[in-house]
Amino acid sequence: MLEVCEIFHQKLIPFCEFEPRKLGVVDKIEYYIKDKGCKGVREIKSRIRVDHPTLMKVYELCAKLEVPVLIHLENRYDYDIKAFEKVVKRYSNTIFIAHGPGWWRENSADADPKYWERRDVAKAEENYPKGRIVPGGYVERLLDECENLYGDLSAYSGYNAMTRDLEYARQFLRKFHRKLLYRSDILDYFFPKYDLIEVMLRINLEEGVYREILHENAAKLVKLI
Repeated sequence: MLEVCEIFHQKLIPFCEFEPRKLGVVDKIEYYIKDKGCKGVREIKSRIRVDHPTLMKVYELCAKLEVPVLIHLENRYDYDIKAFEKVVKRYSNTIFIAHGPGWWRENSADADPKYWERRDVAKAEENYPKGRIVPGGYVERLLDECENLYGDLSAYSGYNAMTRDLEYARQFLRKFHRKLLYRSDILDYFFPKYDLIEVMLRINLEEGVYREILHENAAKLVKLI
């Protein structure tokens, strides 16, 4: 993969990933970023708490190397939302990109906190709640409070969060257009009916908002612009 990225360096940008239970994780990440050209750490999706000691070392390293770290939040992976808030605020020099059903369900202030107490597979309606958004949820508040936090709109979790309440989505995208990143997570390709770009076009945002969400914000994080 690194060889392919080197050949097509103008189109492909590598991030590195890891298994946190293996020895030497921090050294390996540093090697791939410093020596192999990786531009960040992605997608942390492990069945441990988001404030696990190994992950805390990774966050520290990302701050030192000035690269972003992408985290999948769910009741079984990198839990929970309260711990995530503490992590983001503690490591204020680390750029965090939040992603996944656990993150986007917290867009609404009425999200059930008991979701984070369980480690079994959550029901679809728990991971992807429907209905109008109640303003003031964790997502809105943390994006507002934490300069080092970004939201990744990919996968069905991001799509569902934007389409369950289009009027709120319009306001949300406008308010946080400098803190949001479009990423397909291959959803658009295999399930084109869940096309987030089409949804964004339908709610008629300003050209600058599209440009920042679709390209410029990510380009700045990996120092392309």
